[in-house]
Amino acid sequence: MKNSSKNDTWIPTPRYLCRKDVVLDFIKKIGHGKFLEVGVGSGDLLFDLAKRKYIGFGVDISDDAVKMAQEKLKNINCYIKIKKIDLFDLDENFDIVIILEVIEHIRDDEKALEKIYSLLNKNGYLIISAPAHMKEWSVESDEWAGHFRRYEKDELRLKLEKFGFEVIKLYNYGFPIANIAKPIRNYLMKKDNCSEKYKKMNTERSGIDRNSQKKFSFLINKFTMFPFLFLQKLFFDKDLGNGYVVLARK
Repeated sequence: MKNSSKNDTWIPTPRYLCRKDVVLDFIKKIGHGKFLEVGVGSGDLLFDLAKRKYIGFGVDISDDAVKMAQEKLKNINCYIKIKKIDLFDLDENFDIVIILEVIEHIRDDEKALEKIYSLLNKNGYLIISAPAHMKEWSVESDEWAGHFRRYEKDELRLKLEKFGFEVIKLYNYGFPIANIAKPIRNYLMKKDNCSEKYKKMNTERSGIDRNSQKKFSFLINKFTMFPFLFLQKLFFDKDLGNGYVVLARK
């Protein structure tokens, strides 16, 4: 496996930018508080939180992701620490926990939700996202990435409520641009080895591996995406997109 370095270029996907727009809106509604991001990936969201003067931590199980995120923040005067640690080894409390496109990588997702609940302060907030609809399961988007499942809307809501979360907003995001982009991304991300022993490795790479999409990077920016970010808002409740993002409270 090729090692990541500071020279690697991470390219955001349309689906990522659709999700990020919703997440930043949720964060704006919540306001400031000590946060934890589980699964920092490239550090792109941490960069935005740093610019907004948030205080907190970013954690990941991937050495490459931690290094990439640290590189992203190295020239910003911020109050964010990044370290390699597993979710289940954390014992600090937070006002906000952000866990995006991670829960589907954890075999026992209910144990993870129970752990997250224990990490939140009273009336703390959870922002969580996950891929939608098992009918959308594919080798390229799911098996190679190290996913154990995709979620249905009611299933995700019920699992959160089971562990004491009050679901405030549950949006099905990304329609129509993420749906259009998915088969193109799958074609670019074709991989040969999806065996069980590679799931952990692929999980660690899934948030930072975008090199196959460099040739299309000029098409993905805040100007070209603006109409799609607006358009997706009209479909948040329609369950037509391929991802969910949730704002919940303890």
